[in-house]
Amino acid sequence: PAFERHPELWFSDGSVVLKAQGIHFRVHKTQMARRSLFFRDLFSLPQPLESEDKLIEGCPVVELYDDPTDLANLLVAIYDGL
Repeated sequence: PAFERHPELWFSDGSVVLKAQGIHFRVHKTQMARRSLFFRDLFSLPQPLESEDKLIEGCPVVELYDDPTDLANLLVAIYDGL
């Protein structure tokens, strides 16, 4: 199925897909956990077994209820240190 990727925050070697209001961001769990206590705690929680319908390109999908622009700004700050 088709889905909307963020044009700049979709890394082909990412390990997790964050979904915010239909926009998908493929990022790196280790980078997120290293720079954000929220993501460190989120990724440390036991996760349900992944079914194929909850994976995108082999990566688990985490649905967030944030505005995609806000999430993009956060991810830029995490990656670029702004």
